[in-house]
Amino acid sequence: MILSFFIAKNKSVASRKEIIEYITDKTDNTTCENLQISLEHNHLPKLSECGLISREKNKVKYYKYKSVENMVESMNDFSI
Repeated sequence: MILSFFIAKNKSVASRKEIIEYITDKTDNTTCENLQISLEHNHLPKLSECGLISREKNKVKYYKYKSVENMVESMNDFSI
């Protein structure tokens, strides 16, 4: 969902708050607090290790890769 946020919004930099609001709007039974913990300790570090994002103080920077965007868009097509 993090990469979907950047693709849908056509952004390369966003605040953690923006990402959390996007994901909580798209999912059921997810609280902001739980999501924030999960993002900070699981999802963002893994995406950073893969070289897809970098984490700064209050911002997340997404490095656009067309092949990744194509994959995320095709996955979104299946989830509809």
